[in-house]
Amino acid sequence: MEDSVATSSKVSTTETKNNAQRGSLLIAYLSVFIDMLGLSLIIPIIPFLAIRFGANAASLGYIYASYNGAQMISVPVTGWLSDSYGRKPLIMASLFGSFAGFLVQGMATDIVTFCMGRVITGIFGGSVPIVNAYIVDTVPQKLRPKYFAQLGAVIIVAFMFGPGIGAGLAQFTLQTPMLVACGIAGMGFVVAALKFKEPEKVKKTNKRMIADSKNKKGGGKLGNDDDDNYDADDAQELGQHGGDAGVEKAKPEYQAPILCMFFISFCFALAFSGYLYFSGLLLFDLFGWESLEFGFVAMGASIWMVIHQTSTFVAFQKKFGKHASLMLGACFMGLGLFAMSAWGGDVRSFTGVPLVVLSVGTLAFGVAFVQPSITSITSRYALQSEQGSVLGKSQAIYSLGNTLGPLIWGGVYSYKWRNTTIIEWHDTFDS
Repeated sequence: MEDSVATSSKVSTTETKNNAQRGSLLIAYLSVFIDMLGLSLIIPIIPFLAIRFGANAASLGYIYASYNGAQMISVPVTGWLSDSYGRKPLIMASLFGSFAGFLVQGMATDIVTFCMGRVITGIFGGSVPIVNAYIVDTVPQKLRPKYFAQLGAVIIVAFMFGPGIGAGLAQFTLQTPMLVACGIAGMGFVVAALKFKEPEKVKKTNKRMIADSKNKKGGGKLGNDDDDNYDADDAQELGQHGGDAGVEKAKPEYQAPILCMFFISFCFALAFSGYLYFSGLLLFDLFGWESLEFGFVAMGASIWMVIHQTSTFVAFQKKFGKHASLMLGACFMGLGLFAMSAWGGDVRSFTGVPLVVLSVGTLAFGVAFVQPSITSITSRYALQSEQGSVLGKSQAIYSLGNTLGPLIWGGVYSYKWRNTTIIEWHDTFDS
């Protein structure tokens, strides 16, 4: 009888803990959605605000670069701080920083103040690597690609609806989208403060780091801890180097894969920015399409990515693995980008609407595979105690690609616009 009561109590405690973790994970997703929604809300507004502020084309480039440039610098620090002080304080800081940054942008009356607001938002908008690390803390290894894909879908959904909502809100005033984003971030901050729970793994890891520091010992587990999140996949991939499975220290052979993933993340951002920033201009030059037509293309691509990132990718990587998923996605991205260079002619011919739909759909399918694969593989080779730091560095490299991309492809576009979409991905496969 006593054993039955004890078992029942243990099951109840486990269910309560799992429910709390699920609730915190939803709040973590919400924080990323708020960051990305606020960013996407103002995408269609920035050019018109720049005109109001009397900005030229170069100044518009600074506005676009200020956010990614600030993120590139701050994200590695944010990841390291989340490893040292926990996920919750940094999630709250990210939401409060978004609140402050959007408020400054909404109240700005000149381009300098507006760029300051963009920089503030970029510095504190590092929720993605923190949430990636939170997934590592709370989700078993074999299930992480699924949750990384869900996080990618959250980002895509934000960018799918954000520009349309922002354009609608701008019918009131051009500042309205920023002020609405400010209010959403403020509400997210309150919810995170009240409901978000720090994962137990981070608490244990921080205590162990303190103990190791006192004993002058280093090392740690790669992508795992000694809890229920350890699985057979960990033993197979990382536990074959002697000693206990999956308990290897940070050996040099694991640094090369991480550096390789950093390089692939940079290539991915650089390539995708060519589509993201210049496909609308390309469609306008070729077919005279404006924001409405391009909006339909972008929305269709986002929906296609969400479908495949939450279903096809999960099934494929479960059967063939993360590395195969990355290579397949890179292949489809390359095909989609290359096909865009053949756009032109009569809009009703094959190189018109049919090829636009086919090439953008192919690119979107590739992105749905590449994005979560990069995060999964990078996390796989990082020490448990350094998940936030390593994923933060990966995000910073991604931001570097997003910062340089518009500058590079803008120059290429002005020289020979069609080459903007041609990206060679052989480096990914060679890696």
